[in-house]
Amino acid sequence: MKTFLTLMTFLGALLAYGGEGFYPKSELPQTLLPAWESTFLISTTSRDGIGSAFVFKKIADIDPFKVQLYLLASDHVIRALCGSKIGHCDKLTLSASVGVDLNTFHDVIMDSRQLSETGVDIIHREFQADLSMLKIVVDKKKYKHIEPIPFVENCHLSIGQEIFILGFPATADRTASDSLPISNKHLVIRRFSKGYVVGHFRSDSNLDDKTNYWTGTTADALESNSGGPALLSTGRFFGVVDSASISEENGYKYTGDENVNSMDWHSLVTRCELVKDFIEQKPLSFFSSIKNKK
Repeated sequence: MKTFLTLMTFLGALLAYGGEGFYPKSELPQTLLPAWESTFLISTTSRDGIGSAFVFKKIADIDPFKVQLYLLASDHVIRALCGSKIGHCDKLTLSASVGVDLNTFHDVIMDSRQLSETGVDIIHREFQADLSMLKIVVDKKKYKHIEPIPFVENCHLSIGQEIFILGFPATADRTASDSLPISNKHLVIRRFSKGYVVGHFRSDSNLDDKTNYWTGTTADALESNSGGPALLSTGRFFGVVDSASISEENGYKYTGDENVNSMDWHSLVTRCELVKDFIEQKPLSFFSSIKNKK
């Protein structure tokens, strides 16, 4: 996942905690159970093309036997597989029932319902916000338990507010309470993490651009968490996981921002205001509204 970010706003570091690892479904708060079911793995035969996605919209009245599911994902994951095009891409698989072994790229069955679909339609994407909107048409009966994760009613987030991240972190040896063997450290399976909001960040790829694109949190995130939902305790999502401060390359160490060592951030989430415009397929007005503000 991307690690090229620089701190723009820094508040509440004393409230921050993280590094607790990843938890299984059995420890998930009840309010987040529907979101768990609606979070998918994006997989392919390349490590660069593995990520997470989640259902935010469902249209069930078009066909008596089929349902349309609309999902959000990180554009950098989709771009690695499908390039920059809009339209159908058959190079990826969306699954809510399997994980994957990164050593062999063999499926790891988590659910006997076999909820996997190969090939998606890319219907909307935004490079700056690193967001893609996907659509799949699936069997209505088979996917009847999959419901869209609701968006927050407003985008106000407080420093120190508790948040949760769902997705498929690409390692299992950091799992907080499972007994998975260390040999399975490259096993990608659905997990959640938790933490707090600590501030807002901008990209250092363009130092003249002062836009705070991301919300920083202390919830753990790893490779292939990209595209998963960031949620409040109510079960509503406010953002899409974009980046982590650690990776396999740095030994899974939480380095945070090298220029502000006191800042404890573990994951960056695309800001709520950007996601709101994106899912409504509107121009990203939030960019211009805060452009060049510090």
